[in-house]
Amino acid sequence: MLTNATNILIVGSDARPGETRSRADTIMVMRLDPHGPLRYRDLAFHPGGAGAVAHAAMLDPNKRGQMEEFFSWRLAHVWSKAANSFGLLDEEARKLLEVEDRISNKVDKLEAALYRLNADAPCLSPAVQGKWVDQPGDLLDFIEASIGQGKMDFDGHVVAFLGARSGISAADIGALKSFDGKDQRRAAAVLKASMRFSVDAKGKKLPNLTRLCHDAAKTMINRLKKPDLRERKLAESDALANAGDIPGLVDLATDPDVFGQDQAEFAAVKSEFDTNQRVLDHREAIVDATRRIGRDKGQEIALAVLSVLSIGTLLTQLYFWVMVR
Repeated sequence: MLTNATNILIVGSDARPGETRSRADTIMVMRLDPHGPLRYRDLAFHPGGAGAVAHAAMLDPNKRGQMEEFFSWRLAHVWSKAANSFGLLDEEARKLLEVEDRISNKVDKLEAALYRLNADAPCLSPAVQGKWVDQPGDLLDFIEASIGQGKMDFDGHVVAFLGARSGISAADIGALKSFDGKDQRRAAAVLKASMRFSVDAKGKKLPNLTRLCHDAAKTMINRLKKPDLRERKLAESDALANAGDIPGLVDLATDPDVFGQDQAEFAAVKSEFDTNQRVLDHREAIVDATRRIGRDKGQEIALAVLSVLSIGTLLTQLYFWVMVR
């Protein structure tokens, strides 16, 4: 029976290939004592205290490295397998598991743990210049200025804060930075982020974001097949952009009725065109076949006529031969 830390370390030192001793020790302790705190190297915390540990990790490079290792080894999930047998998976524990999933799968970086595990944590980005920023709307002046300057290299804290508070993913932020006015997938991400920022702005005008949203809307509208409809919607987008109406631009560029009807009508026209095109594609073959049939029938008719003439000639010769006799 393992009764003290020394015994645990002795067993834990017999790690499998690829495992560190610290990880093996942690797994052993978690399996033996799921009621105790989650331990890894210098870290020790219960799920409800993970947010405080994540905050400390932001301020201490050594603890940050240990926290990153903890999540990369998915040690919270190791603990959960034992804890589940004792009914220990409460809301805080499930939140920790979700955060670990996102970080270990490289959807988020470690900064996300701070903001997802602490609902009231302020943004620690140097970009906020020491201001207390705990609402996404508080970042809009910074984001608006960044778009205007064309410098949207947001740090990990800004990206994680927006992801946790506004649901704007790192991929959406990347689309804002790299959108070239052509790529439809990035345009869709720009529209999504713009709509979310507009909600956070609560009526405040954002001219630089509106310009970017307008470019994305035009990219989506240019998918329309009917020229008159496309030009009409582009004109509507210009009017909405001049009014600074980001929600209107997003609605215009994603209207399922307009785009659905356009696609349906285009599909019908294309189907008719394809049918006609297949006929045209086979025209030469049809002409050749007709000529060949005509040629073959002509030969048959000519042979029939020649046969009749030949028989007539033979009968005439036979008649005169009989008469002469």
